[in-house]
Amino acid sequence: MKVFTDYVLSFYGQGGIYDIEATREEVERATHIRKTDPKYKAVPFDGDTVDREWVRDIIIMNREYKKSMIDIVRARDQISEGLARVQKEIKDIKELLRGE
Repeated sequence: MKVFTDYVLSFYGQGGIYDIEATREEVERATHIRKTDPKYKAVPFDGDTVDREWVRDIIIMNREYKKSMIDIVRARDQISEGLARVQKEIKDIKELLRGE
């Protein structure tokens, strides 16, 4: 696995031929997915160019998923903050109406 990881990093790691700043951890995680995910099982793992490119694609997909999840959490937080403001405004209006 170390040989394949180093091979992938020589292409996609920092200073690699097609540098996407892939880390050793990303490559190892993506390689594990490549080897174990049923959608890749039809093609045996040979540690070749095809595997390298699939690992690259998995890294990119994982990064996009992580970014999407961060965006979702930020949106959720903004909605929660907005809801809290609206609830406070409703409470203030009700108190105002009771006072009249």
